Amino acid sequence: MRTSDRAEAQTERLLEDVDVVVTVQVFRPFLQFSNSHRYRPMSLDQEFRFLGKQNLVDVRDAIVCPADCAIPPDVSEFPDRIPTTSASELWPSNYMYIGGVVYNDTRSDKAVDISKEVLDWAKQRPNVMAPLRSADMQDHRLLDLKVRVGLPYLYVHQGNCEHMIVFSCIRLLHPEDTWDVSRYPIVSDISRSRRKICIVCHTYTARWVTYEDELSPEEPAFFCDKCFRMLHYDKDGKKLAPFKAYVYHDRHLL
Repeated sequence: MRTSDRAEAQTERLLEDVDVVVTVQVFRPFLQFSNSHRYRPMSLDQEFRFLGKQNLVDVRDAIVCPADCAIPPDVSEFPDRIPTTSASELWPSNYMYIGGVVYNDTRSDKAVDISKEVLDWAKQRPNVMAPLRSADMQDHRLLDLKVRVGLPYLYVHQGNCEHMIVFSCIRLLHPEDTWDVSRYPIVSDISRSRRKICIVCHTYTARWVTYEDELSPEEPAFFCDKCFRMLHYDKDGKKLAPFKAYVYHDRHLL
């Protein structure tokens, strides 16, 4: 084969593999139960680059949120007997609202349609909301979506943990990009916010969060493991006062 023929064949093969690169920004969850009425600007948490041929569930699986890692039960009575089942295993249901379509993640046998109330709410308000429809998240590639660059969309999981997501850039794959499909999604940005430190020692990263805590001046209150045990239990491991305690996962350790 002549050199020009080989070059032409290689070019054709590359063109067959040409894809688009989709940049997706994920923002911190909305404050649901804040006692403050002050405005808090939206904060970018994570940014990824995906290939257009990748599935919408790949976006969902790339998102890291402490709410998924939470261990739900109050373990104040037995802090050494921490369950191993996380919130994402107990309640895997989630959906994304993009362009008038609610995409449900139905991969798990435990998943339920948590978007049903939203769809019913929209049906009751035809003069306010355009008709919505639902679809399975795993059946749609990013290329299949009808999105507008820069427009905010919604990702909801754990019942009421809501993240704004934005498709900030859509472009063709170029020679400077990696062509290794296995490397996608690529993390292109991540939050640099401060870790949550213990309110007692002001040194170590918090491992526990307490509520209704008579021994703490704050609610919620965050403690490292050593300060938590020294403040809340006697030498026999008995609680010194009423409180509820939960394992805390700092986002910097995920």
